[in-house]
Amino acid sequence: ARIDIFGRGNNAYRWAGEADVFEAIESFFNNERLAGRDKLADPGRIVLRGFSMGGAGAWHIGLHYPDRWCCIGPGAGFTTTHGYVKSLPEQLPPYQEACLRIYDAVDYAANAFNVPVVAYSGAKDPQKLAADNIEAKLKKLGIDMTHIVAPDLEHKFPPEWQAKADLHWSEYAHHGRDDYPRHVSFTTYTMKYASCAWVEIMGLGRHYQQATVEADRHDGGFNLTTRNIRALHLSLPEGTTQNQQVVIDQQKLDVKPWTHQNGSTHVYLQKGGDGWRAVLPQKLFTERLQRPQKITGLQGPIDDAFTDAFLCVRGTGKPWHPATGAYADGNLKRFQAEWSKFLRGQLPIKDDIDVTNEDIATKHLILFGDPSSNTLIGQVIDALPLRWTKGEIVCAGAKYAAADHVPVMIQPNPLSAGRYVVLNSGHTFHAADFRGTNALLYPRLGDWAVLKLAPTKNDALGIEVRAAGLFDEYWRLNP
Repeated sequence: ARIDIFGRGNNAYRWAGEADVFEAIESFFNNERLAGRDKLADPGRIVLRGFSMGGAGAWHIGLHYPDRWCCIGPGAGFTTTHGYVKSLPEQLPPYQEACLRIYDAVDYAANAFNVPVVAYSGAKDPQKLAADNIEAKLKKLGIDMTHIVAPDLEHKFPPEWQAKADLHWSEYAHHGRDDYPRHVSFTTYTMKYASCAWVEIMGLGRHYQQATVEADRHDGGFNLTTRNIRALHLSLPEGTTQNQQVVIDQQKLDVKPWTHQNGSTHVYLQKGGDGWRAVLPQKLFTERLQRPQKITGLQGPIDDAFTDAFLCVRGTGKPWHPATGAYADGNLKRFQAEWSKFLRGQLPIKDDIDVTNEDIATKHLILFGDPSSNTLIGQVIDALPLRWTKGEIVCAGAKYAAADHVPVMIQPNPLSAGRYVVLNSGHTFHAADFRGTNALLYPRLGDWAVLKLAPTKNDALGIEVRAAGLFDEYWRLNP
């Protein structure tokens, strides 16, 4: 069977575009089960492939989720933002540079250890650089990759070359994927991408710096080497109940497995001042409730809030200042127009007085206005890392006049565990970026910013970024 993804616009399956891929796959397997053909559809034999924008998507999803495919087959596309976007400055602001590590596939090249790569390029195609970048990285790591290059071809993937690539893809599909590999070598830079096979990272030392885990499974336990990781979860092979001998970063542990109510067994490890120790999962989960931290699905940046169910909330009260009130209203209308045109959907919006308990419990809340105009901002503002009064905004130790400045940020929602709250922002990239290359869809503001209103004749929503940055692993402002 072949599934062609009709994604939401020119996004290379980034942001909400990831959901298009996984929902289409899930729908296919659900339909096969309903039709009684589930034994004919093996999720361990999925080949992920694409060309051009689809190639960029295959590089991205294939290397960020290496345990979901028996092979990836990207053609052309891009694997790094710098070098592909010709107009990009050599050095972006630090918070933007950090956020490039969310999606630049070249940073995740080492994950090809876990999934075979069969790439295709035309020899005269400038986008051959996508595969060249990955191949150069893998060569240094001693990881093999197949790169099929068509002589004298530019940006094309004709049927005869598709057939040649298909011979390789079919061979890997025939063998299928190992459900429990003996060795996992996983690299990430964010908790958004935190697992591979039986290894799950449950906490990073610091976001957007390289985090790695080398994990070997043997009959009596595990050997692990980690970098920039402070908590791990290891799933055990089915039926394993005996104590596990774990060597992690040269530290030896004798660990009693924890048994889930479904009968599966697991090992949870946490790093502290005295090294690693085995812990109960309840300890890790309770710590997350007691002290918010960046975890999978709650790691930012602002643009991440729009990859899952969310609700935009407009204020119905009187704003403190006409200028900031007009900006909040205009910004929401711009987001609504961009979502409709480029994400092909109707933006979910409610007035603050109409938000229900179910909305708060099940959706990220995107709040537009100020504590006077939007009752929900008034409810959460005391729990956020800023002070906002009619006279001033105090953020990261600096003061700004509230009459012509607006704070923007993402935080865990003080009203609902496991959900975000966002102040005064839709996507931080806009129409010109959507119309350009999908490589321009990188975060512009990180986790937080203070914007000075600077409207012009041509742009009523013009702003100057007075300050912006990223929160630390516990959602705090860095000094």
